[in-house]
Amino acid sequence: MSCNSPRDIQVSTTFFPGSATVLAATDAYPDLIIQSEDMIFFYAHSHIIKFQLENCWGPSHSPSLLVLSEPASVLNLCLHVVYGLTFTRYHASLDLISRAVAFLMKRGLDLVATSGVITEALLECTEHTHPFEVYRFAAHYGLVNAAIKVSECTLAHDIAILTAEQSLNMGSVFLHAIVKLHTSRNAAFRQIFSRDLVPHEGDCADSKPVSRAWSLATAYILAKPNWPGIKEDALREVYEDVWTKLDCDSCRIATRSQAITMIQMWENQPRQIDSALLWAPGQIL
Repeated sequence: MSCNSPRDIQVSTTFFPGSATVLAATDAYPDLIIQSEDMIFFYAHSHIIKFQLENCWGPSHSPSLLVLSEPASVLNLCLHVVYGLTFTRYHASLDLISRAVAFLMKRGLDLVATSGVITEALLECTEHTHPFEVYRFAAHYGLVNAAIKVSECTLAHDIAILTAEQSLNMGSVFLHAIVKLHTSRNAAFRQIFSRDLVPHEGDCADSKPVSRAWSLATAYILAKPNWPGIKEDALREVYEDVWTKLDCDSCRIATRSQAITMIQMWENQPRQIDSALLWAPGQIL
């Protein structure tokens, strides 16, 4: 927000007359001024506001000045959502996004039309808010695309830390989807990386040492916490330490081939919740 002196009118740095960002969304000149609780002014377009919000701001006609009891931080996000403008640069907290969405939904916001910018903001939000909490938010509001994308961010964390309150708030459908993602990846990880090394044909002085090194690598990998989120590069680094120390070319080729095959199998495992589990009334793309 801009302000040069205590007597200056404080105007939004995005929603002001002649804003290039807003002009990209509409060629019309603003015909509505919105004043926030903390005396920040936003220049907007009544036809966009009325189109996006069923209940608009109260009266059937649009006043030229609208005074609202929400702070500028909330109204700023609200207008970005209504205009379909990304707001990731604000690094909004989940609480602030929640307040903006609640404000707009109360006035009939069409989440289907606006979920894209909300999804972007929620993904950015996982950088400073626990991914399970962001997933709960997306699930609570039925934001399917957001929940699908955020679900991948949860893989670095143990599903067991989900609280009863979070589980209830996200609902049984989304809870089942996230639990299934984590448990299925756990099972797949064990199944893939518990395999013994298949030796190449013929006798070799490296056969026993390589089997021992393989077993140690397997034990090390299986002892790592949070298997669902383990990265392919981390796995490759462990197995490279095995095959690069082998003198026998055949052992090195066989070990490398099996390790890469297993890592590729792991890479092919789903990293997001299954969207087919989420189709139910009230959920939003």
